[in-house]
Amino acid sequence: MAKLIEVKNGNGTTYLYTNKTTWDKEKKIYKYKRSCVGKITKDGNRIMYDKKPLEALPPKLSKAFGNTYLLNSVGEKIGINNILRNIFNDEYDVFITLVYYICCEDSSLSNAPKWLELNDAVLKTNLSSQYISNFLKTIGEEKRLEFFKEWVKHRLENEYIAFDITSISSYSKLIDMVELGYNRDKEKLLQINMGMFFGESSNLPIFYNQYPGSIKDVKTLKNMLTYCDVLGIKNIKFVIDKGFYSGQNISDMLEAKKKFTIAIPFKSAVAQSRVELVRDTIKKPSKIIAMNELIYGETIKDKWKILKDDISKEYTVHYHIMFDDDKRNDAENRIMSNVMRKKKEFEEYVTKYNRLPKELDKYSKYFTINKRKLTIEILDNVIEEEMKYEGYMVIISNDLTNVKDVFNTYRRKDVVEKSFDNMKNDLDFRRLRIHNENTLKGKMFIVFIALILKTYLYNMVIQRGIVKEYSINEVLKEVQKIARIEFDKDTSLLTEISSEQRKIFRLLEIKEPNEKECTLI
Repeated sequence: MAKLIEVKNGNGTTYLYTNKTTWDKEKKIYKYKRSCVGKITKDGNRIMYDKKPLEALPPKLSKAFGNTYLLNSVGEKIGINNILRNIFNDEYDVFITLVYYICCEDSSLSNAPKWLELNDAVLKTNLSSQYISNFLKTIGEEKRLEFFKEWVKHRLENEYIAFDITSISSYSKLIDMVELGYNRDKEKLLQINMGMFFGESSNLPIFYNQYPGSIKDVKTLKNMLTYCDVLGIKNIKFVIDKGFYSGQNISDMLEAKKKFTIAIPFKSAVAQSRVELVRDTIKKPSKIIAMNELIYGETIKDKWKILKDDISKEYTVHYHIMFDDDKRNDAENRIMSNVMRKKKEFEEYVTKYNRLPKELDKYSKYFTINKRKLTIEILDNVIEEEMKYEGYMVIISNDLTNVKDVFNTYRRKDVVEKSFDNMKNDLDFRRLRIHNENTLKGKMFIVFIALILKTYLYNMVIQRGIVKEYSINEVLKEVQKIARIEFDKDTSLLTEISSEQRKIFRLLEIKEPNEKECTLI
């Protein structure tokens, strides 16, 4: 016999229902058909109907519930929902509903109204695309800044801050910040640059700011230092990529008394000179800092001098030099494979046609060409120079003094890249289709809040080992199968929770939804 479900209506009568679940291929949702088969009397006896129910409550509404319930539970757990309630007041329902939509769907906000018809959310009324567009414009700088201040106060501890920047391409030429610039793949596109703080203990996004697409990474750091003061971030410890390195940035952070750990690019003589100081000593067994990867490390204590207004100041810094044997070998194989491929290509052409190839420039970097003899010779010194710093990494810090700590800290910085990937790949942010600046800023803020929720879920999935079974999107899709069925304004129930769904809630440390609490706060 099918499992019986008890449903109490507004008059206090409890009815018995059976449930049948079917999959709608077209809408890609589960549908639930319930049949009333009996009721429970006041003395607790069950009366079963033979065929047609004498009294029945036909379901009026059936919506996916588990996905929004999970996101709502996360928001309550980390304290972000209360902050947003206080800021948006009567508009909170609209705002958080759009956040949940962005988390669940890789699609434009214009499709949110259709999604709301099939998913239970905080907002209980319908939306329109025009209403959403107008609402985004109301999320001004004042509200965003108020949130950042409260979020920093709520979340930030004495932890390292990872800072990185990403580019977001745009179709619009009407937004001032959309300018030509180069993304991470060196493509020249109309884009906006977005800088972001991440806490390395909490692993959660803390703050973001947008910049014109033409602004280079190195120029954004001073602006972010100013925001540290505005937001009340005092115990900040930057972990920053080499794209932000400059002598001026180092001086600015030292004078601002900010702790930092930043990689130095090898176009800088500073990085080159520090490698030369340890080249003959670093590759020794006693210098191994990561055995599994065979990485060596050495630290040099030094002074950073700043001359300002004819006054000279000195600050203690540490240069951490690391050498990765595998990266060195990979680079050597890559370069030599390229060289030998070109040499073979040249010789085969000469053998076949008995003349020089037309495009000689492609061989000029690594070879000398004897035009009379039609021969080619490898320039050993050029290859040696190119290989000179392969496998090395130089990091400067005014905080960490141990190279192994630097190695581990810098490795954790990949949370930034992972979060950016989440944002652009899962949150409809790869390519902007918005042509109004205020609308754009409103959407960026909603995406940022969605990023916080999904990053928290990502962290829990990694920590609790769920990643072997589910991605974040798969987690949301699985719990989405839990539906809320409404019979009248006083009577609703949830579909049965499967063992897999129970497992997800347990591992994520989220309380299972139940029929007494089948509404979102």
